[in-house]
Amino acid sequence: MFKIDMKHTIVLTIILAFLIVFCDRNLQFNKSSAVQQQTSSVTIEILPINDVIYKISDDLNFENWNFGILVKDLHSVTEIDCLQIRHFSGANQIYLLEYSENTLSKFLKKKGEREFTFHNFHMMLPESSSVDRLTIELFSNQASVAQKSVKLILYEQQNQYSLPIEGTWFVSSGHDFGIEHRRHLSRGHFAWDFVRINEKGDVANGSSLEDNFSYGQPVLAVASGVVIDLHYKEPYNKPSLHTRNNRSNYI
Repeated sequence: MFKIDMKHTIVLTIILAFLIVFCDRNLQFNKSSAVQQQTSSVTIEILPINDVIYKISDDLNFENWNFGILVKDLHSVTEIDCLQIRHFSGANQIYLLEYSENTLSKFLKKKGEREFTFHNFHMMLPESSSVDRLTIELFSNQASVAQKSVKLILYEQQNQYSLPIEGTWFVSSGHDFGIEHRRHLSRGHFAWDFVRINEKGDVANGSSLEDNFSYGQPVLAVASGVVIDLHYKEPYNKPSLHTRNNRSNYI
């Protein structure tokens, strides 16, 4: 029969007391964490909304992609003082970018009472990195307040298209890394701008709109399809003049 003397009783009492205190503290920690999890309603959406982040390859064996961040439901969070973007290939983290509050302010596009908008996080990594996922995490007062995981999809053309023009034209702006189209948070980040030129490389033989070699040229269908939208009410601009509303005629 096992007997417990006074010495063992004291030791067991101390151990039992320690376990009670430890469990109680652990329970309190879990409770406070659960409350923090429930009260923190900050959410992150990737811009453009309801779209995917496409990465594209270049001739130098690099991939690049561009996106924005919409931070919503900022009820108790007044400032974002740190942003971390982790790059993953499968389950392996291969790269970490951290933006301080001062650096992050350079990306701030709009600041409202309950939401922030950050634009133009333009990334570029070697194809060999095989990055296929990003994790975006926001911090306020050194505490994590929101996190989102986003897939990266390699853009691969599924159709065969022909150019919508005939003759000799110059691509004045494409969608390579650093080109302005790549900074657009819309499907415009794959856009090309065409300018018709003559044998000397001139774009016009005068200063008026009609003198531009592109003026009045037909625009051709790039493939068989159905027209789903058309807008043609915007007036033609004079050369080198941009309208403030940035709207264009389109089909």
